[in-house]
Amino acid sequence: RLIGHSLGTEVIMSTIKKLSSNTGNHNIVESVHFFGSSTSDDLISSKKYEKFLQKIVRGKVKNYYSPNDEVLKESHEVGWIKNPIGYTGMTNNPTSKFKQIRVNPKNHRFASYVHVLKSFP
Repeated sequence: RLIGHSLGTEVIMSTIKKLSSNTGNHNIVESVHFFGSSTSDDLISSKKYEKFLQKIVRGKVKNYYSPNDEVLKESHEVGWIKNPIGYTGMTNNPTSKFKQIRVNPKNHRFASYVHVLKSFP
């Protein structure tokens, strides 16, 4: 399982891309969990990353997002990150494995996201 928060989701996307270059890594990742992801909607919904996710992730890719996340809201409004999926959610699911869960954490900290979960991945 890969779990990432904020910029850590960029590391996960890079890891998935790297893993996809080896044919022996098919379904090597059980699941992926994004919390307050700074990853751009454009990147994760691209056909290239859709193929990477389909190949590498056996189970679900879950995006825990919050329209109340003040850090991602600021990044979006200033133009640093175009449509961060941790703030806006995905406009369209890149793969059938992708699931979105809207949450309402107290703030952008990882601990706040975990606190609002009923169970931890």
